[in-house]
Amino acid sequence: MTRMALQGVKVVELCSLAAGPFCGKLLADMGAEVVKVEVPGQGDPARHRGPYPPSGPHPEASGLFFYLNTNKQSLALSLQHPEGKEVFIRLLKWADMLLEDTPPGTLESMGMGYPVLAKLNPRLIVTSITPFGQTGPNKHHKVYPINAFSAGGATYLLAKGEGFGRRPPLQPGRYYGDCESGVGASVATMAALYWQRLTGKGQHIDCSRQEWTMGLNRWYIVRYANDGDVEGRGANSYPWGGVLPCKDGYICLICPRDYEWDRLVGAMDNPEWASDERFRDNFLRAQNGPALNQLLSTWLKDYSKADACRLLQAAGVAAGPVNTVTDMLDSPQFQERDLFIEAEHPIMGKVRFPRLPFKMSATPAALRRQAPALGEDSRKVLSTLGYAQEEIDTLEAQGFIAGGAV
Repeated sequence: MTRMALQGVKVVELCSLAAGPFCGKLLADMGAEVVKVEVPGQGDPARHRGPYPPSGPHPEASGLFFYLNTNKQSLALSLQHPEGKEVFIRLLKWADMLLEDTPPGTLESMGMGYPVLAKLNPRLIVTSITPFGQTGPNKHHKVYPINAFSAGGATYLLAKGEGFGRRPPLQPGRYYGDCESGVGASVATMAALYWQRLTGKGQHIDCSRQEWTMGLNRWYIVRYANDGDVEGRGANSYPWGGVLPCKDGYICLICPRDYEWDRLVGAMDNPEWASDERFRDNFLRAQNGPALNQLLSTWLKDYSKADACRLLQAAGVAAGPVNTVTDMLDSPQFQERDLFIEAEHPIMGKVRFPRLPFKMSATPAALRRQAPALGEDSRKVLSTLGYAQEEIDTLEAQGFIAGGAV
């Protein structure tokens, strides 16, 4: 079997729902050995959130949990008792990194703050993923994914365009901000892993979901910080073009240069209105954007998304469809690139989901195992840590660890 990029890297994940687990998923899918620590009898709250199969809700059949936790092991461990904490400490001595999303101060209250962990394992990387970071007046605020995303300013700019300034902000995809934060945390963690390999030392990474989301809109933040220019939701991101309606949906048309305008006019078979003085150059087109978009929309109303994009792309114009979920699942582009892979789940049946959104020629990511049942690997993990079978039996009998399904 081809060696994977992160093969041999050992990760402990003390995270729930989306941001931390998505960070862990990226590492696991690239070959890291990720042990997910969950509360016995409860597990990650993602297990209790849909989508579910037609048969109905089941803690081992959550599509959300499945997607976020492929290639991981599950250790059901109680950290509320000294025996459970001792197992956790031994686990961290074994690990290269800890991903955790507990509220600031939680590990400190358990006697396991970063200074303590750094003495136990100087090589340990601790990545803390929280809504607002480890410091500041908001560090203890309770949030759900939409709160952190909104606090980063992203929903303020959704949706943008003429007429939207008077409408309420729009909610993005439910876990969009959290998954983006997970990407950011994984980048920082990989950089720390490189440093660890060079120096033999770990470090503490303080990852704020609010700050990562704000960074996605850095252009608007920088404009205000330097020029005092506040980008409003009523302003169109593009003076003309942008998202335009077709007969079966929308396309996104971007045409900022004069030579691209000439190509667009040619693709439209040189309509008479295109020679109007208002559209003579890009400066004038920008000044008359609403009128131009109305004319473009009238031309597009007889075209499907696919036909309009084929015609415009053939002319060298940057145009693409605004895809629905169905469009993406049926996309010849994604089919050619094998974006969607399948797994057979004992409860959900056949599950189709996207692989990592990149390909590595020498060390490809792979689905080695589906998401684990709660506590499925508890006994195996403890055995790896050197516990004798009798000790494992005692810990399980006393409820400090658990195995099997919920």
